[in-house]
Amino acid sequence: MFLHSFKNTFKVLIRDRTLIFWSLIFPLILGFFFNIALGNIKNSMKFEPINVSVKEDLRSDKYFDDFLKTLEKEKIFKIYDEKKMQDDKITAYIKDYDKVELKKSGLYESIVESVMNAYLRKGMMAEKIFRKNPNFNSKILTESSNYIIDNSKKNIDIVNTFFYCLIGMQALYGFSFGLLIIYRYEANLSSLAKRNAIAPIKKSVSLSASILAGFIINFSIVLFTMLFFNKIYKIDFSNKLVPLIFLIGLASLFGILFGSLIALSNKASIEVKNGIGIAISMVFSYFAGMMNSDMKIIVQENYPIINKLNPASLINDGIYSLYYYDNLDRYWENIKYLLFLTLLFGLISYLLTRGRQYDSI
Repeated sequence: MFLHSFKNTFKVLIRDRTLIFWSLIFPLILGFFFNIALGNIKNSMKFEPINVSVKEDLRSDKYFDDFLKTLEKEKIFKIYDEKKMQDDKITAYIKDYDKVELKKSGLYESIVESVMNAYLRKGMMAEKIFRKNPNFNSKILTESSNYIIDNSKKNIDIVNTFFYCLIGMQALYGFSFGLLIIYRYEANLSSLAKRNAIAPIKKSVSLSASILAGFIINFSIVLFTMLFFNKIYKIDFSNKLVPLIFLIGLASLFGILFGSLIALSNKASIEVKNGIGIAISMVFSYFAGMMNSDMKIIVQENYPIINKLNPASLINDGIYSLYYYDNLDRYWENIKYLLFLTLLFGLISYLLTRGRQYDSI
């Protein structure tokens, strides 16, 4: 009977176009607009080498020439000879150490001026040092020691975090599956539930089978969306696949139990409860930073407990921690709170379902 209930519920849920739209199509549409709206942010964060022409006489200065080669190697400048100074692509023309002709005013032009001023200051400092101490080791000025080890990722992309929030919202939208499942088994909610209530099958068995069916559908939809975003929009969800799948599985289960609790909490129509679920999911997503990335930081600084109890924030932060950190400490912190919420919602739903008795059907 377990398998029979599972198959029937699976067919009902997968054929409901409204459920599929909100759980799959709607997040994909949002992802499309996110990619269009946030694509310019990616491009604006890229630094292109500044095209600079240099007077030929200055290149005979070995120290200055080495300095320019270093800037070119670091992809800060792209050096052209004096003949190219009239080229439209040229941002600045270095006529002398203290004289830079700029084509126009702007960020890149300011960078060129700052770099040349820094070179002049360092040259004046070296001159003063050698004047006082002719035997000074010049390598101290040209060599640098780095006592800080940079273990941060080189491909950090703030755009990714918006898609992580979207995945969190999508997992929560699985509430619609949980909502419909409860409406099929609580006799005071629908006519179909009345027939199921008198069916020769244990309610706990049929309800468990239905929740499993809803979980599998929600879980599959979220995984498909992540794969789609990864392949089409090149969103990096981390290469730690096992912890990532576990997190998404737990998030998908929470979404189902979230819908079950909404269905059991009051006697309003399914349309009203569906609206409640969407509204709560959007509020959770807003505080997780989906509409404004600064919101999550503001909440963390002022009311950190909200982020601990916000499932969308926990899902978002869980994915981010796998993407950004090498260890799993922060990941397990998010799993702990999300597991607590899942068990809590499941327990409350169970108690509400178990305690329901009807004088007549």
